[in-house]
Amino acid sequence: MADESPLSSVQEQIRAAVRLREADDVGGAYALLAPLWPEVEHGDAFDRLFFAHSFADVQAWPDEELRWDLIALDALGGVTEERAADQGVHGGVAGLRPSLHLNLAYSYARVGDMDSAQGHYRLALSDVDALDHEKLRAGHPAGVDGLCR
Repeated sequence: MADESPLSSVQEQIRAAVRLREADDVGGAYALLAPLWPEVEHGDAFDRLFFAHSFADVQAWPDEELRWDLIALDALGGVTEERAADQGVHGGVAGLRPSLHLNLAYSYARVGDMDSAQGHYRLALSDVDALDHEKLRAGHPAGVDGLCR
């Protein structure tokens, strides 16, 4: 099972992969993340959520991105308020929901399921009080508002 300290080695590797993706090295990020799944799949729910949320962003195909976004949302059910607080998540578990639903809205739109996209967009907006609204928008693909309204 993954180390549940505030910054586990799994989380450090995921963060390194996120930095690679943000530097437009999607292939490098994918290569760093892919071998971690067996370690996080049945371990700590926060690590599983963080992994799936990050791994979704490096998928080449929209249906795979959607699959990993759904895994991230599923992992949320196992994240405790204490664990979210240990990770410094603003708003606790509720602070994680808007981002997960916004990613799902985007992924559903990419696969052509606009009803599901709009539903997740509405869920993201209903949970947005847990986060700074501008911070939520800054971290997600431009145009999600237009896709889902």
